[in-house]
Amino acid sequence: MNQRTLIQKLETIVVVTVVAMLVWLYAEGASTKDRSREPVSVRFVAPDGRERNFAVSPDQAVSASVSFKGSSSQVQNFLDLVGDPIELIVEPPDAGQTTRTLVLADALVRNDAFGKLGLGNIVVEPATWEVVMRPLVTVTLPVRVEIGDLPLDPATTPVATPDSVEITAPADVLDGLGDAVVLARLDRGALAGLSEDPATGGREKVARNIALEFPAAIDRRSPSTRLSNQVVRVNYTLADPDATVTVERVPLYVNLPVGTQLAYRVIPNDGQKFLFDVELRGPKGLIDRIAAGDPAYPVTAEIRIKDLSGIESTTDEQPVVVPPAGVTVVGSPPRVGLRVERRVTGP
Repeated sequence: MNQRTLIQKLETIVVVTVVAMLVWLYAEGASTKDRSREPVSVRFVAPDGRERNFAVSPDQAVSASVSFKGSSSQVQNFLDLVGDPIELIVEPPDAGQTTRTLVLADALVRNDAFGKLGLGNIVVEPATWEVVMRPLVTVTLPVRVEIGDLPLDPATTPVATPDSVEITAPADVLDGLGDAVVLARLDRGALAGLSEDPATGGREKVARNIALEFPAAIDRRSPSTRLSNQVVRVNYTLADPDATVTVERVPLYVNLPVGTQLAYRVIPNDGQKFLFDVELRGPKGLIDRIAAGDPAYPVTAEIRIKDLSGIESTTDEQPVVVPPAGVTVVGSPPRVGLRVERRVTGP
């Protein structure tokens, strides 16, 4: 056998083999197979352009099974497709309704990727699914700064930036909020680990990334809840270190229940009308105002008899100094001698 004849025979063998392989592949691809209860995950979504208008529930992928008839290649394409959840579009329900019953087989065929598989005899279990679609609305809630245990300047007010939060959530959730607010808690615990930057110098500070506390009805983990911000910056002013002042004369009053005043007259000995040299401690701003005699920050003292049943035998009492809020009294004033007289009533 010459070389040319050998080459021709080899070529013939190769051609025959290739043709046989092609015929086998075609036959394999064209043959159909029944597949039963193949697991799939589906996720329900609103139509494009309307996904920001509705909260769709369930909001996580759910499991189903699909039985169908298809070729080997179709089966493989199916298995490749269902590795991830398949999105099924749900048209919004009629006005006044929130629930839509979805036929899963029809919804799967309408899915572009699934529909292109060309599967036959599709049966889905469960056959239908109840999908709830609630309209989304947006409201704006104010941010209120809650003052905790920080020694803040009582003459100033902490300011949150931004001072409000836009919340998008289902209408039925937001309708029940009423006059709710969002809280920014400003205390030592909230500031732990956060940077405090000087604002204008001195006692004014800026606390950044203060976490907001939302009303309990707001589910921040829900994919249908959108928040414009979850932290704020708070500008605040610390109180000055405590200062002291000695008030030379503090007015002294007798404070008794009305019924007791009608029956008795209580008079400090020697007609004493003042306590002398009362020392006070508090934030420097307040102390400065008291020292300046600011009438908005009065300091008074009162005689309050504790045991009214024995008032006739009372000879002295510890006066109570009443300073402005945030100010304390250093030490205790001396006891004041008293004279108690019964008032004469009747003819």
